[in-house]
Amino acid sequence: MVSHFIHATETPDQEDAQRIRLVISSQLTDGDFARLLYEKIGDLIGPIFKASLESAVAAGDAARAEGEPLNLFWFAHQVVHMIALTRLPAIPSLTYPNAPDFERQICQFILRGIGVTDRAIASHLDAAPPLFEASVRIAESA
Repeated sequence: MVSHFIHATETPDQEDAQRIRLVISSQLTDGDFARLLYEKIGDLIGPIFKASLESAVAAGDAARAEGEPLNLFWFAHQVVHMIALTRLPAIPSLTYPNAPDFERQICQFILRGIGVTDRAIASHLDAAPPLFEASVRIAESA
């Protein structure tokens, strides 16, 4: 999800960037498009997220958070959505310092926020290919 949003403005067709603009525009008006999109995302991702989080808690890789688990997904979604929003203008409205591990830092922030342990985060992120490269390979294979 992080890579998807961070690189939304880099694709030639700008389809993802346009979708972000539509969601923001919808939220500033009647919210209908945003509600439909969020409902679809929640229906598709919600059960997978909840099961994954429960599995991580059972394995000792995450602490159980109070409240509705799906809210944790939406908090993470909103973080990367807002980061992407700052990158939509031709000149970004917020320029983050150029860090080679920017995506990794976002992932660490989000995963810590949902209760994943530092050990589990490092284990996964150190074993995974660079995030953007992985997402390109997935998109190309689809």
